[in-house]
Amino acid sequence: MKYFLFTCLVVLTTTLNAQTTYFYVGSATEETPTPISLCSLDLSNGKLTKIKSFEGTKSSSYLYLSPKEDYLYAVNSENLEGNSKSHSVASFKIDKKTKGLTLINKQSVQGRGACHLSVTSDNKFLMVANYSSGNIAVLPINDDGSLAPVSSNIQHAGSGPDKERQQGPHAHYIQSSADDKYVFAVDLGIDKVMNYQLDPAAGKLSENPNQAFLQVDPGVGPRHMIFHQNGKYAYILNELVSSVSACAYDAKTGALKVIETHPMLPSDFTEFSKAAAIRIHPSGKYLYGSNRGHDSIAVFEILKDGNIKLVQSYQEGIEWPRDFNIESKGKYMVLGNQNKGEIRTFLIGKNGQISATQNTLEIPQPTSVQFLK
Repeated sequence: MKYFLFTCLVVLTTTLNAQTTYFYVGSATEETPTPISLCSLDLSNGKLTKIKSFEGTKSSSYLYLSPKEDYLYAVNSENLEGNSKSHSVASFKIDKKTKGLTLINKQSVQGRGACHLSVTSDNKFLMVANYSSGNIAVLPINDDGSLAPVSSNIQHAGSGPDKERQQGPHAHYIQSSADDKYVFAVDLGIDKVMNYQLDPAAGKLSENPNQAFLQVDPGVGPRHMIFHQNGKYAYILNELVSSVSACAYDAKTGALKVIETHPMLPSDFTEFSKAAAIRIHPSGKYLYGSNRGHDSIAVFEILKDGNIKLVQSYQEGIEWPRDFNIESKGKYMVLGNQNKGEIRTFLIGKNGQISATQNTLEIPQPTSVQFLK
């Protein structure tokens, strides 16, 4: 009898754990000394719980997990060693059991306004996009997860037709290809997706001879980009006009080509709105983009040829959605309502469309959501 009860308890505990997933939220405010929060999501009902917040950085507006989820990297608005011209990035060790964070070290990114970062698939290099200074940087990652000084620093140049937002380069996103051969840097200020090759020995970036950059339409202000799981397509989120450009991707040459661009807003909407974040459903069937101003999520079906079709424009429970993410099972989306100071869960239906739940959690200025698998 005792053995039977023990077995039931083990099964119950395993089942409960399987119904919980964890994620980190970054806050873009210097008003809190703990800008990174560990939260949980109950997959049985969408309930959110804040477990703990961590100090060590300031205004961590973007976070990124290492491929094996043993390290977390965070944007840090601090100026190291009194250098007012450069912000920094921090590395944290993740405790496998508690998911807690321990600060390892910080490094200068040799630029201002760091807004996006990512790591290569082998966790050898961290890449940073600096919005204000318009440059990108590569930092080698040591075996213990600590960050070494910048190994490559490239300054973008140029401007765009929007006099307010495109007076100069504004790097807003950086990501390597699945094989780490190429690195793509999306620059809002010059309407280009810069295309580089990565030297895995030296951590140096150089122009991709097959395609130095992808030029998008003037004034659209590309902000983020995401690759489809099949490696054949990529999607560019254009902030200034709230649209998504579907692209064909040649993995052999690293070249991108726009297939078609689709609006994310209703045709009769004329008020202020700017796009913010883009994600693909784990199934690979749906694409999501957020709008700040219209305060909505645009849901697209991804077609067989890589093109997309709008299937939903959803507004309930959404207020200035700076970032959102989808847990690995594809059942729930967690969205950060930045100006409201909360995160909220949304249920994702079998058709990819979303609906708001009443599950919310107070988080100051939530601007980055990163799920553990």
